[in-house]
Amino acid sequence: MLAADGPGWRIHPAAVLVMAMSVVYPSYLAVAGAAAGGSAARTVAALRTVFVLGYLAGLGLFSLAAQGEASVGPAVGPIRVAVGVAVVAALVAHLPRPAPAGEPGPPPGTDPAAAARPAVLAAAAAVLLMRAADSLRLVYLPLYALGAGTPRPMISALFAVTVAVEVAVLAPVSAVGDRIGSRWTLLGVCGIGVLSFLTLIAGGGYPGLVLSQALYAVFAAGFPSIGMVLLGETLRAGLGGGAGAYTALVQVGATAGVLTPLVVPGYTVAVFWIAVLFCLGAAVLLVARPRRAGRGTPVVAGR
Repeated sequence: MLAADGPGWRIHPAAVLVMAMSVVYPSYLAVAGAAAGGSAARTVAALRTVFVLGYLAGLGLFSLAAQGEASVGPAVGPIRVAVGVAVVAALVAHLPRPAPAGEPGPPPGTDPAAAARPAVLAAAAAVLLMRAADSLRLVYLPLYALGAGTPRPMISALFAVTVAVEVAVLAPVSAVGDRIGSRWTLLGVCGIGVLSFLTLIAGGGYPGLVLSQALYAVFAAGFPSIGMVLLGETLRAGLGGGAGAYTALVQVGATAGVLTPLVVPGYTVAVFWIAVLFCLGAAVLLVARPRRAGRGTPVVAGR
């Protein structure tokens, strides 16, 4: 739609279709989880690393395509290059590959649908609050830094720091998740998130911003990957189910993270106290979350 000539309004349905691609993310997790055969945390971390590297590759490809459009013409512009990449991706997706082994089913005599509602609600609310803190920072940090007089190129460099640190810590975070469990790993991630926002609130000029962003990268790497694992474990739905629940929750959390700071006038550092409360609230929910007993709820005839 964007590559073809047409009325200006076509950008809106095209944008909706692009955003709809996020709906298939749970399918990626389900396929990866069935094919990998390793721990859920490591599988999610590996897939997220691929996504981050793909994001960086996309930025580089956009830059090259923009230069090509300026020197050659629109035939090699970013939109048409993106169409070519999408076609190649679709063809690669249909290459022959070994049939997935599938995730193990529930033990005999158990009902996987009988989820402990308090545990599920606590896990879902914790992930939602962490996403709200993440969304708040993504939206309001550039505005705050710009209002504080930080040059635009230096603001962009902050996000480069985040991506570099995030790629570096994804594997260690997943290893910690395997060792101590998703619940306690997420609790530590919440603590690092609080420390990141407090570092930002404390000031310290541009070095303080860089340090805060480096700490935040650990939070940004940990809560999506380990959060999906926690949701999958709590729902007893595997990686695909955890990713599906996460995809729904992040939409609500992102909206809360963007709208809640509107109660604070201006783009001041006070906005980030809200993010601190989000992280603390998530930590409280993780600590208070009841443990789910056993591998399932016995199925009783006639009930």
